[in-house]
Amino acid sequence: MDLSELKDLENGRRHPWELARLQIIKKQLRSLRKKRREASLQVLDIGCGDAFVVASLAADFQEMQFSAVDINFTEEQLSELNIAHAGKNLAFYQNLTDIPSSDHAKTDLVMLLDVIEHIEDDLAFMSSLHQHDFITNETDFLIMVPAYPGLYSSHDDVLGHYRRYTNESLEAMLINGGFRTRHLSYFFASLLPLRYLQVREEKRTGTKKEHERSELVQWTKGPFLTNLVTSILTFDYTIGRLLHRVGVKMPGLSNLCICSFRES
Repeated sequence: MDLSELKDLENGRRHPWELARLQIIKKQLRSLRKKRREASLQVLDIGCGDAFVVASLAADFQEMQFSAVDINFTEEQLSELNIAHAGKNLAFYQNLTDIPSSDHAKTDLVMLLDVIEHIEDDLAFMSSLHQHDFITNETDFLIMVPAYPGLYSSHDDVLGHYRRYTNESLEAMLINGGFRTRHLSYFFASLLPLRYLQVREEKRTGTKKEHERSELVQWTKGPFLTNLVTSILTFDYTIGRLLHRVGVKMPGLSNLCICSFRES
């Protein structure tokens, strides 16, 4: 969730989309740990927003070291977060250049979780990451972005998106930025009909709904319904992942990409 939305969060209740996405990210971390045969990984979350995801990951993967960066942090927020997590495996920064090289000699994984759609020049941003010594050709990237330009709606306007992606457009941008992709897929197919109907209604009426807040901060349902929808979305991802392994490529409301810089 963006920092700008935190003040509007209803009763601290998280949307099932956020909770299911967190489970997917945890699966990706476990997969990376298995691939590298190493438990103590260095993870960098760029654009961490309200820190819900990275704090949850740090609590569940205490053998890993997490750094979280968001340019929208105020000095007060940074101080509060770092005091709250002092002595733990998580540190917060406002900029990448603030990360002490001695504390982060290498990065095993960079997470960009629904971040680059907020950046006007996504290609320049992605290309610039190679200038940091702790991000190397051995660093993996986990990228999530909203899918399908045709589904751009008032929801995207509220969130400050510049674009939505197809797998092809995301891969083309990354290749131009010096990356090679190892995995590219869509997920959350079950959410597509709802978003399609919303966009179709906006086009039919010729007007976009004036949302003051995004849908993520308006979730007010109780634990039972929250857990049920979260389980459905997590199952949705699992089925899509299994089908992808046998060559069946499902659509979805979001893109997931795993990539790294190409060898020079």
